[in-house]
Amino acid sequence: MRNKGPWQFVAEVLNLWMTTDAEETVNYHGGYVTASFFLTGDHMPWNRNSGTLDRIKPLTDNDVRGGIEDNLTFGLE
Repeated sequence: MRNKGPWQFVAEVLNLWMTTDAEETVNYHGGYVTASFFLTGDHMPWNRNSGTLDRIKPLTDNDVRGGIEDNLTFGLE
């Protein structure tokens, strides 16, 4: 994972060798690459010491208190 401001890049490669019940050795492998951009200019906090991600903490702008919202959603089908 790499964060550069509002950009976040993630790539992972997986490789698994295993022996089946029929005593065959098989290999499974795969991977993915993801890129994202925060339109709000926020970023994904990354703690390198623990190797974990933290939650995004929205910015506060003028009279808008970032991260605080009251919301009611109602729908009929």
